[in-house]
Amino acid sequence: MEASARIKRYMTSIPFTIAPEASIAEAVALMRVHGVRHLPVESQDKAVGILSDWDILSAASLPDVLREPVASRMTPHPYCVTGDTPVEIALRFMTENGLGCTLIIDSDDKVVGIFTEKDAMRMFVELIAEPAPRLRVARLQ
Repeated sequence: MEASARIKRYMTSIPFTIAPEASIAEAVALMRVHGVRHLPVESQDKAVGILSDWDILSAASLPDVLREPVASRMTPHPYCVTGDTPVEIALRFMTENGLGCTLIIDSDDKVVGIFTEKDAMRMFVELIAEPAPRLRVARLQ
């Protein structure tokens, strides 16, 4: 990995989000369809929250939780960065604050991607899989 790699290189593009007024049941269905654990929440094309599987599981025993709006369980004001942010800045913030992901937004605060723990693992696998630089050995005469 080159120095100061940008997060857009490793993010997962997000073609879907959910509205804060959608139901938890709708969010669960969307998470299942896309096989994700974190769901960006947008209102008027701006990032306003993130809903994780943990947000849902922690309320699973409550009656009628599936009918509640996403806004009742989401984490508001999620950590967001632009695609040009160096990966190490996002990783440091995520690690120091116990976050499982960060949203990637454009200049209008619209979600364009997400960087999760899974993306970080993929990045590290790529990093350790890079071949070592080849050394040229020359004989001095």
